[in-house]
Amino acid sequence: MLNLLRKINNNKKDFEHIRNISAMFFVLYLAAFGLMIFPHFSADTFSIHAGGYKHLLALGRVAAYIFNLLFIFMDMYKMSWFTSLLSMIFLTISSVIIYYKISQTLCKKSLITAGAVAILFCNPFMADVFQFAEVCHTITLGVLFSSTALIPIKRDMPLKNFLISIILLFTALNFYQAVLGYYVSVSLVLIYLYNRNLTWRGVRDSLKIICAAGIASIACVIELRLLQNTGIIYIASRTSPVTLEILIKNLQSLYKIIIGIVLPAAKITYLKYIFPIFLALIYGIFIYSMLKKRVIFQNYIYSALIIIISLAAVFAPHVLTSPIWLSQRSVISFWSILAIPLLCMENLLGTNLKKAVLSITIFILCFNTAAINFMEVSLLTTNKIEQEISYLVQSRINEYENQTGNEIKTIVFRNDNRPTWSYKSAGYSAYDFAIRTYTTSWGSGVALINYFNNRSYKQRLMTDDEYNKFFRRKNWDALNLDEQLVFYRDVLFMVSY
Repeated sequence: MLNLLRKINNNKKDFEHIRNISAMFFVLYLAAFGLMIFPHFSADTFSIHAGGYKHLLALGRVAAYIFNLLFIFMDMYKMSWFTSLLSMIFLTISSVIIYYKISQTLCKKSLITAGAVAILFCNPFMADVFQFAEVCHTITLGVLFSSTALIPIKRDMPLKNFLISIILLFTALNFYQAVLGYYVSVSLVLIYLYNRNLTWRGVRDSLKIICAAGIASIACVIELRLLQNTGIIYIASRTSPVTLEILIKNLQSLYKIIIGIVLPAAKITYLKYIFPIFLALIYGIFIYSMLKKRVIFQNYIYSALIIIISLAAVFAPHVLTSPIWLSQRSVISFWSILAIPLLCMENLLGTNLKKAVLSITIFILCFNTAAINFMEVSLLTTNKIEQEISYLVQSRINEYENQTGNEIKTIVFRNDNRPTWSYKSAGYSAYDFAIRTYTTSWGSGVALINYFNNRSYKQRLMTDDEYNKFFRRKNWDALNLDEQLVFYRDVLFMVSY
């Protein structure tokens, strides 16, 4: 990293170019994620605000846990502007590192390269990261470490560089496992650009990258198992040991998930029809440019292998979870499937085709920015609705306490039989993005009521007997506090529709 900074600083032209590119990346990320500077929260924010970051240890994110100790006394709702801004800075630095590394390899500076790098991070999946004000800075710091792990990579990579790259990647995975896909995809592109053709040296260097990713990943699993066995951390459902039967089921499920992302029925992103068009355009031009340059057949195989291995790296962490679990942020590096051909085709394009590809790249970034903004508005709208509900619930509590003289000390919560996971008027919601906090099973709804009303109600899940006693045969599709709140002595029984 220091050597890279020295090289840039010693070359005035490079310094000015990198300064301009850095400004471009930051402005783009500000345009895309700037709305997250406003106070916002996820379904986890207030649970973490009340209970701390120990769950990060249980998920194997040791570095993220240690780093977040610096923020343990910070109000993440009020300081969401700070974590969001910090995340944009981390993404900007990551983008500059990747751009500079690829530009050096290509021996040219290109806006197409800059655009391809930006697509890695400026996409709707990254918006899911920014909704979590309490951890977005640690996830993007993981992205930064995965980017710095690319710096030691070179043609005929010596052992020293190989080990440094593994250590940096291991650190990155300790912040967030899903950044593995960034390292693998960009590293393999670098090796491809170094060699240009499928050679034994290229195969050997590519195997080194796969080995580095494998060693770092295995080291993380060993670290997690050691911490679990010593009792330092509890075993979370996602990190429990995986049997061969579960592994096979996960692989079968992943096939359906991968197909679901790119087909019109996809729920994981609201780009239901646009993403497949982007995919077809980019890959169509990539194949056409190779045909026009009369590229040897082995290079088609080489390119296909890079894409397949990169895609495998995106979903590899999910294979080892029990049961399989997925959200937009857990596959943030999926958009490398668009960036890879853009980075690989730079030297194959003629002048006219370059203009066309640059135009498509700019359009993708503009569309992604608009998509992210729409998602962020949906999240902020959801937040305001839930904040208002917390005031309404507290108003009912105040009314009950004034009438009876009883003081509510505990809120017992549960969903009805068919809970609604999003607000119809809020806009976009999928998987964990902009879901209703009140429907979560870990008590974020009660934590939300406590936060906005400056209370400290205890909480617990409602038993089946209690539910049948107060709410049997009732089911709602809208807020109805007259029926969804039942007071009994110092306890409030609350059902979420």
